[in-house]
Amino acid sequence: MADIFGLTAQGFVPKRQQDIIAELQSAFQAAFGQNVNLLPESVFGQLVGVLSEREALIWQLAEAVYDSQFPSGAEGTSVDNILALNNLKRLPAAPTKTNPGVNNVPGLVLYGTTGTTIPAGSLISVYGAPNSQFSIDADAMIGSPANAVQTLNFTSTPASGAFNLEIVDSLGNGLTSGSVPWNVLAHQSVVNFASVPGSGYFVLSLNGHSTANILFSDNAAAVQGKIQAVPGFSAATVSGSYASGFTIDWGSGNFNPIVVVLANTLGVSITTIDSLQGLIGALRDDSVTFSTTGNTTLSSNQITSVASVSGIVIGQLVTGTGIPGGTVVTDIAGNIVTISANATANGTNVAVVFTGSFPYTDVSVTGTFGTGFVCSFGNYSPTTGNPSSGNQPQNLFTVPVNTLLNSISQAVNVQVVDTADGIKAQAIASATCTVNGPTYAPAHTLTVIDSPVSGWTSVDNPLDAIVGNDIETDTEALTRRHNLLAAQASGPIQAIVEKVQNLAGVTSVLGFENLTDAALQIISFSAVPVSGSFEFLINTQNSGAIAYNATSSSIQAQLRALVGMPNMLVTGDFTNGFTLNFNGDLGGQPQPLVSTISNSLGVTVSYSFGRPGKSFEIVVDGGTDQDIAEAIYDSKPAGIQTYGNQNVTITDAFGNPVTIYFSRPTVIPIYINVSLTVSQVNFPLDGIQTIQNDLVSIGSEVPIGGLIVGYGTNGLIGAFNSVPGIVNYTLLFGTTNTPVSNSNIQLQPEQLAQFSTFNIAVTISYV
Repeated sequence: MADIFGLTAQGFVPKRQQDIIAELQSAFQAAFGQNVNLLPESVFGQLVGVLSEREALIWQLAEAVYDSQFPSGAEGTSVDNILALNNLKRLPAAPTKTNPGVNNVPGLVLYGTTGTTIPAGSLISVYGAPNSQFSIDADAMIGSPANAVQTLNFTSTPASGAFNLEIVDSLGNGLTSGSVPWNVLAHQSVVNFASVPGSGYFVLSLNGHSTANILFSDNAAAVQGKIQAVPGFSAATVSGSYASGFTIDWGSGNFNPIVVVLANTLGVSITTIDSLQGLIGALRDDSVTFSTTGNTTLSSNQITSVASVSGIVIGQLVTGTGIPGGTVVTDIAGNIVTISANATANGTNVAVVFTGSFPYTDVSVTGTFGTGFVCSFGNYSPTTGNPSSGNQPQNLFTVPVNTLLNSISQAVNVQVVDTADGIKAQAIASATCTVNGPTYAPAHTLTVIDSPVSGWTSVDNPLDAIVGNDIETDTEALTRRHNLLAAQASGPIQAIVEKVQNLAGVTSVLGFENLTDAALQIISFSAVPVSGSFEFLINTQNSGAIAYNATSSSIQAQLRALVGMPNMLVTGDFTNGFTLNFNGDLGGQPQPLVSTISNSLGVTVSYSFGRPGKSFEIVVDGGTDQDIAEAIYDSKPAGIQTYGNQNVTITDAFGNPVTIYFSRPTVIPIYINVSLTVSQVNFPLDGIQTIQNDLVSIGSEVPIGGLIVGYGTNGLIGAFNSVPGIVNYTLLFGTTNTPVSNSNIQLQPEQLAQFSTFNIAVTISYV
């Protein structure tokens, strides 16, 4: 049977040149006789060769035209035509943009003087790559700075022992305090005496300045007067006596000195207890040096004619020709610096180096061992020549040594809580590269200001910029078309995620659901409390006192005893926060946000709304608000409401203002994506322990289950429901092979962005 060419049921079948040659030879023989010479070197043979080539090229063109209608064979404009059939366009080249921010870390920060406006269009560039230039997208005003606050909490009140504090300063140097005794006070120093003296006097050194002789007969008022006469301590007050010891309160806003006994003729021993504020202020950073010149005189303890005293402070080490090793500054008066040792040579305009800085002399301390000591960085003016520790982030204090014991010889643990993050005066901004295409700006490289503005001192990108792209290639365009068509379903969250994922500039998307009827509320804690209790108002009722060590089940029982709340569900713990599920008759209804009535936990308690019942949330990095909103709106199921904008405040049915963030990680502590098939569990069932072991084993190799939102008994939404035979479940997260409680949860950065996978113990009911 003759071959069929052209458009066929099997598609387009082209004629090849050999087929055309055979047809032409047959046609010439039919026209000129069977004996016509068709050898290649003959006239007719040459005609067959020329005509067959031209006709074969036409067939190849027809095949290309046919193939251009399909993604597998389209190129260039034909790809554009295929995209147009689905109302799509090839994505144009796009510039690199600074990251919009991840987990409260901004993509671009401008630093400078509060109130300074950096106009849109101001240029910045990558350090070492001046051609990698970016333009600020919109006017940005530098806001007010904020100080860091840290709190030292104690498991009980100590009766003996001491501890040390250590902190890494802004230059990366580890600074360790002197020993902090069990009876230290926040901002008061204590001078104690072995017994009441009957004669003599003593002298104190305060920040290098000496008091007048304090006589054995002086009372608190007399001691106070002599301390107030020391430069810098006019606000100090003194209480007590020789019998009880003198307590010196240095006054609000005052630098707390280290108290040194210079002389003692009382005939009794003297001990001092420096304030915690003074011990923190005495932290010295020896990496800081200040150089100047001055004159030295043999056997004199003064450096005269100092060229500049700015930057010199009492306590700094002094080095220079004729100055003994270990010498420190003891006083500064005009251009004369007094030192702790006599010079060993005469010298004029001697190069003198002062080493050491005290960056934390501006820290204020309040509180007690019972309530916790609150350390506010930058709360006071620093001593002359010292940098302020305020208006910038601070590393957390650590406790390298702790021997504190309480009255029954139990160890007293110290916990440091970051109560407030310090920030410099700054503006959060965004910028776009001035050219299209990929331009690389890794984190902390976009640091050069090309358009100087008075009051704008520096710029930084804490996150990698989102790299732009050249015009979309044929392969990229067709792949995007395929993914978009695959995501045309309405409703399922994965379809919505796929649509958002394919938007220009979007780098990652996560979707979360609340499949229950109940709106959730979250109770969060700034740290795990070690004592005390708190109470909150819930639906106009008092929750009753909730102890610092209460469990979710005990809180649930307490709340279920309230009127109208027999079905209340509570999950979580103090580490990760508690989730309140109103459930039952209250489920699906807006409930007023719970609020604190009393709090003696020593930590901050905060409350927030979780997701509404029957809702989903999309968390997106990159893209534009408009594009993301339209993608969600176009793909959501009928009857589902959507909320837009980055930050909008709405009011619930009870008049409570609620802030809705369009693109934000939720406050619910844990999310992990998991998948499970029945074949992965050993059947027949050998008991719950076997199922738990199976799931834990699977979990170490592959993801498990559906979407898990929340944690703890009855605190999960949407996991395992689709697995045949499973009708209900409870899960616990932990780090052991078979967890029995939500404990020691460790977030792993390599696991699903900011979320994590854990070993999981599961209790399952089967039909």
